[in-house]
Amino acid sequence: MKTVYLHIGLGRCGTTSIQRTLFSARHSLEDAGYLYIQTDPGGEAHHSLCPLKKELLPSAKAGWEIIAKDFLAMRQENLIISSENMIGIADELIYYIKDLFRKQSVKILFIGRSQSGLLPSTFSQWTKAGILFESFPSFFKATHQLWHFESILDRWEKHFGRQNINCRVIQRGEDAVEKFLTFFPESKLYKILNNISRERLNSSLSSELLKLIFLYDIANTDKLPVWHEFPGWELIEPPIEILYNSRRLEYLKEIERLSKLLHSPCEKLLTHDDEKMINSTYFESNQLFHMNHLGKQSTDWLNA
Repeated sequence: MKTVYLHIGLGRCGTTSIQRTLFSARHSLEDAGYLYIQTDPGGEAHHSLCPLKKELLPSAKAGWEIIAKDFLAMRQENLIISSENMIGIADELIYYIKDLFRKQSVKILFIGRSQSGLLPSTFSQWTKAGILFESFPSFFKATHQLWHFESILDRWEKHFGRQNINCRVIQRGEDAVEKFLTFFPESKLYKILNNISRERLNSSLSSELLKLIFLYDIANTDKLPVWHEFPGWELIEPPIEILYNSRRLEYLKEIERLSKLLHSPCEKLLTHDDEKMINSTYFESNQLFHMNHLGKQSTDWLNA
C-alpha cells in the first residue's frame, strides 16, 4: 500500500527549512521512492493546495485530484505534502483529502514547540506578513485559543485516527530537518536528507523592528486592518498586492538586514508576566498532548 505523508506544521517550527531541504533533494528522493512535487511556482511548499480562503477551494481540490491520480500511476510508494496552512484549512478540504486517498495509508506529521517560543515567533512572522496586531499582548489575547496542540490535532484525528498522528517537539538549538527525519528512521529519505547542508531561514524579529513594520504598514496602506479579535483563518491573510508590493518588500529586506546586525531575539517580546501567562494557559493541554502523542519522548520542552 502506498503512503501519503501530510506535514501540517506548525509554522515557526522549522517548516521553511524542512520544505527547502525536501525541495532541493526532490530528484534524489524520487529515485528513492519519495515524491515531493512542486505545486507553487517559485515555491518550495504546497500552500496552493491548502488555501485558507474558501473561494480558492475549487482550484485546491483540482490540484489534489491531479496529484492523487498521478501518484497512483507512478512507481514511487511515498508522497510528501508540506504546508503549515493545513492547521487552518476548512473541514471540507480535510474530508476531500481523506476521500481521495482512501485506498492509501495517510500519516499526519506534526512538529510543535513550547508556546513561549512559538507565540512571539508567530507574532513576528504575522507582522512581517501584514497580519497586524498592535502589540504582543493584543496578539495573545486574540489568538491564544489557536495554539493548544490537542485542539489543532483533533480534526485530523477525527478523519485519520490517532494511530496515524505522528508528533515531535523541537527545542531551542535543535535542527528542524534532523527532527523531521526522526519520522523516517533508517529510510532512504533519512540517508539522503541527512547529508544535505542547511541554514537557518526566516528568523524572527525583535519588538523594536516589528514596531517599525507596524508603523510603516499603518502609514502606507489603508487596506490592512489592525486586528483585536481573531477573524478566522479565512480572513486573516492580507491581500497579495500588499504582501508583494515592491516598496514593502524592499523595506522588509532592510529590516531583516538590521536584525542580523542587532542580534536582538524575538523572545525579548515577552515580559516575565507574559511568560507566566503563556505557561499557565497551556500547561494542562501540553501535558495532555505529551501523554497522547509523545509518549516516552523527552519532557524537557514542558519546562522550556
